Amino acid sequence: MAGFEIIVRPVVFPNIRPLPSRSLPPADDPEQGQCVLSGGSGQVIALTHSYSASASSSGGTEIERVYDVARIRPSSGGDSDTYIDVEVMNQVRMKNNDDTTLWIYTPIKAEPPNVEIIQRQQRRTTSQ
Repeated sequence: MAGFEIIVRPVVFPNIRPLPSRSLPPADDPEQGQCVLSGGSGQVIALTHSYSASASSSGGTEIERVYDVARIRPSSGGDSDTYIDVEVMNQVRMKNNDDTTLWIYTPIKAEPPNVEIIQRQQRRTTSQ
């Protein structure tokens, strides 16, 4: 009777590990300048949004002002010696570069009970 012979040979399995990514220069992208955010976590990417803007303009320099002087007392009656005097502007002339502009405001016509006009049509000019 013949015996069985056992032969042991090493087996080479195919390489199942992924290949490393190739390092190539990027191809010309038709959407160049656009950013794509992606991720594999499945979580929401919350980006804050902020916007800021500012503007300024020169209103010019005041040349002349026409105003009334009004005395205002507390509306609750109170002490008759308690009051404030305010200037209520009626007109103002402004100079902006080589142009002059006149702004006209509505004057006080009907005086409320706690307001008394003590001087009307006062004029103040500023030195340039």
